[in-house]
Amino acid sequence: MNDNAIGKLGETVQIWGASSGTDDLGNPESTWDVDKGTFIGVVMRPTANDVLFAPGRISDTDKKIHAPSTASIATGDRLEIDSVTYDLYGTLADWKVKLGGTVQHLQLFLKRVT
Repeated sequence: MNDNAIGKLGETVQIWGASSGTDDLGNPESTWDVDKGTFIGVVMRPTANDVLFAPGRISDTDKKIHAPSTASIATGDRLEIDSVTYDLYGTLADWKVKLGGTVQHLQLFLKRVT
């Protein structure tokens, strides 16, 4: 799936970055309130074949998303899809799907935040 197909088939996804602060007792805490913009992504359920590419993660994965290679997603961000927030597994190096050395798109595994 390339960036053009993702743009035609996808839906809007919000990226939330983390900010740091402290609670009432002075303990450090993170909140995901930094608006990093949106991108168009194709959201789907993980398949049995994903076990081959993400061993150990598939059992904890709620969704899989294909994002354009230009999406400004970073480790530690959260994604909001249809008013549901998800944590990301892995890092940018894990997410890149390449063909002949060129990044075709990003593939991320997501876990719903409860």
